[in-house]
Amino acid sequence: MPGFAARHRTRVGRLGRGVRHALSGSPSSVKNPSSAARTSTYTKGGGVGAAVSGDERIAILGGTFTPVHNGHRALVHTAFQTASHDGVGDGHVIVGLTDSTVARQTRSDPAHAAKLGPFVERKAALERELEKLAETYTASYEIVRLEDTHGPAATRADVDALVVSPEAKAQRRAYELNELRVDRGLPRLEIHTAPFVVAEDGTRISSTRIRDGEIDEHGRPRR
Repeated sequence: MPGFAARHRTRVGRLGRGVRHALSGSPSSVKNPSSAARTSTYTKGGGVGAAVSGDERIAILGGTFTPVHNGHRALVHTAFQTASHDGVGDGHVIVGLTDSTVARQTRSDPAHAAKLGPFVERKAALERELEKLAETYTASYEIVRLEDTHGPAATRADVDALVVSPEAKAQRRAYELNELRVDRGLPRLEIHTAPFVVAEDGTRISSTRIRDGEIDEHGRPRR
């Protein structure tokens, strides 16, 4: 997808070669056979996840990821970059995938919620993406099922950073989440913002636009 890469090098270039390969659909030349996918469920008021070494730097992000598009890929790459670090431990990324019930509750348009599809199918698609993207980094990862709007980011003391999109709504939610953590006696999370990725028409890529048939997952027009 040379047109997209050339037009948006300033926006996504700082994520490095791995994200440019992912956005173009080319395989990464860097392998990471040690990355392991794990799946668990986060429920309101509960814990989550497999055991992670205290030396690991942990980054967390969440969403419906349906369908997965270049904006999501930039978000995930930012998370892996944030988790990967020098020193002891390879880093760990927690990807929260919104439960179908919660996804419907948080959608203003019921018609869009109906198009999300079953959780198991969304999870399988996300796993395929993570397997490809994780090859560029040392960090391991896991997918957790979010049955609460805040998820483990609001309760886990060992998480270091929250990765969010540049949209104002996401930034506001990140601020509110940190305020909630402070109220619970937890340290604030670092907030890392993924680069803004737009479609070829200059408007941001979104899952809604893809489902409505305006663009494909790479931001190319369908009409």
